[in-house]
Amino acid sequence: MKRVYISGKIGEAVISEATRRKFARAEETLRAMNYEVVSPVAGRWQQQLKSGYGKRCAENWDYPLTFYAYALLHDLQQLATCDAVCFLDDWDQSPGAQVEFFYAVAVGKRLLFEAEVDARLNWDMTPGWRRWEDAWLPLDGSGSAAAQPTGGAGPGGEPPGTGAPGTGRRTGRAAVLGATTEKA
Repeated sequence: MKRVYISGKIGEAVISEATRRKFARAEETLRAMNYEVVSPVAGRWQQQLKSGYGKRCAENWDYPLTFYAYALLHDLQQLATCDAVCFLDDWDQSPGAQVEFFYAVAVGKRLLFEAEVDARLNWDMTPGWRRWEDAWLPLDGSGSAAAQPTGGAGPGGEPPGTGAPGTGRRTGRAAVLGATTEKA
């Protein structure tokens, strides 16, 4: 796993400084762990998105897309080029990030979560993860080292890809702290 897309709540056409800092913090942490990072709030990406919006909508579709619909399609194209997706703490508050989650699950991307509760809920949707800690990647550096791209053994020391695919488990932040963390 080398190339990681960052998914989280953006929620605005003009990206706030707080949102930029949140994504920049995640990007910095992931780069320090030797990941190649794809961020939807990167300046170049935003310029490309805004400069092509009107022209592409007029040329490629019979009806105009909203800026949000176009931005989401653009983001999914970028996500498709990645090996994994790192979901920030607030991803479940964003309809776009939720679409990115379901796309990533559908096409078999590795899932990493900043929030422990999200890792506990969704870890088994990634082939190869054998426990919730494998999907937990707190961006403060205190989390599982198993998610780092080491190139040898997979999460927990086992060969990569030895876990069963996901079970279609629910998403969201339910009361999960007492949930089972091992596959039945």
